[in-house]
Amino acid sequence: MHKSIYLVLIILLAGVLASCDIPPDPSEPIIVPDIEPSSSVSATDFQGRVMRFSYPNPWLARVGSSGEITMANRQNALGAWDVDIFSLRHGEMAGIIAAIDADSIPNSWERNLDSVMSTSRSQLTRYQDVKAQFKGNEPFTINGRDGLITDGTLTKGEKVVEVIIIVVYDEDDSGFASMLFGAPVGQILLYESTLLKIAGTFDFIRES
Repeated sequence: MHKSIYLVLIILLAGVLASCDIPPDPSEPIIVPDIEPSSSVSATDFQGRVMRFSYPNPWLARVGSSGEITMANRQNALGAWDVDIFSLRHGEMAGIIAAIDADSIPNSWERNLDSVMSTSRSQLTRYQDVKAQFKGNEPFTINGRDGLITDGTLTKGEKVVEVIIIVVYDEDDSGFASMLFGAPVGQILLYESTLLKIAGTFDFIRES
């Protein structure tokens, strides 16, 4: 009897230990995969418009109820994005992607790359306890899509995280995507090339 109880306790303890998150080793090299081989993710908003992206196979993507896409390179990073971007740890990167219809909400604000970037930046400066600092916007063209990219930092008290904002335009269907990704200080630029390749796969599909 006691032996069987002991065995059950051992099994339970093993399960708990297996589920415990092991903090990453800060000396561990950060390996950023290329976009190939890739997976794809599609998200549909409340008006039936679809945005689609490809991303590296080891990464994770989740579609939200409002049609946004959350993407991360590790499971813990996905959770950190949900709770607190400042809790991203060594080697972790996560972000969110939202689509914007160039023809939606007439007479609201002009849809172009500069204005979408400006709006994306302002989303990060609306919280009084968070300070955002960015470099100038840099234009790029990838896979026939034009875009803008900038990087900078978010600061909350003594906590700092690096961020990249990418906005990209699908001219065929007049749709923009705003991509915001964060990582610990000194690491976000390691992901820039792959994030740009992800931006180059953006497809905006209107409701037929």
